[in-house]
Amino acid sequence: MRLRYHGNVIANAGNGVLFVGAHESWYPHLGEAASFADYDLTMRWPRKLHLVATGTKLDEKEEGEPAPWRTGARKNPSP
Repeated sequence: MRLRYHGNVIANAGNGVLFVGAHESWYPHLGEAASFADYDLTMRWPRKLHLVATGTKLDEKEEGEPAPWRTGARKNPSP
């Protein structure tokens, strides 16, 4: 299954730190709420920022000319 989200979920924590909000109750599962699933994420962010994310890094590269964006993929096992 592939899901795509586009929107503003980034919040400013101050001192140049940004974070993704509205995620505390979301986790992919199949069937019962406790049946967590493994999942992969592909993210895109402005090149001037540094990404800190959960999971094992699978890929990270620059996009565009000159590269204003970075994309990265992470694999996240179930908890």
